[in-house]
Amino acid sequence: VGGISLHGADDKDISIEAGQVVLTANHDTAASIKLHADAGTSQTIQLLNDAGTASTAIDIEATAGGFSIDGVQASNITVASAGDADDLTISVTGANDASLILASAGTGTDAMSLDVTAGDMVIAPSLADGKTLKLGKNGAVEMVFTPHGTAGNEKFLLTNTAGTADDAIKLTSVAGGVTIHAGNDSLIIDADGTDADALNIDSA
Repeated sequence: VGGISLHGADDKDISIEAGQVVLTANHDTAASIKLHADAGTSQTIQLLNDAGTASTAIDIEATAGGFSIDGVQASNITVASAGDADDLTISVTGANDASLILASAGTGTDAMSLDVTAGDMVIAPSLADGKTLKLGKNGAVEMVFTPHGTAGNEKFLLTNTAGTADDAIKLTSVAGGVTIHAGNDSLIIDADGTDADALNIDSA
């Protein structure tokens, strides 16, 4: 009718070994199962499976609620791939108004960094028709990709809403050329400026 407590000396181990070990908590309370280390800054809590080779060798599931992983020092999730298709997948499933949010409050020039060192990078390769891919701040400088099943509605837009400088949008090729090509339709160059060189096409 009472509890069970296991205690060992501070510098001694407690070992539990069996064919299968199951921890079950039947008390409806917060922290009903708790792994706690509180004796020093060098302590670690380690979940180790050094024999299982399945993709679920270590499996953490919440079948009814969510889960939270928090740290206050540098942290990482790493897959040391041993072969092709050893992927790291972070996904949100289910056709609901749910989001995958990556956010950073860092103040450095690399507060968020997406990088590849050997292969290619693809962003939104399966973007559905009628949906948009937006880069930049809405109402400021923004790039919008809009695939569509109707050719007349498929568009690419680069907008600077508030910038007033002569180079508010600037395309520069330092050593090579720049090609602007309109296929079987119009090429429109429209300047509403009132400067003496409101439309300036110059060649050396």
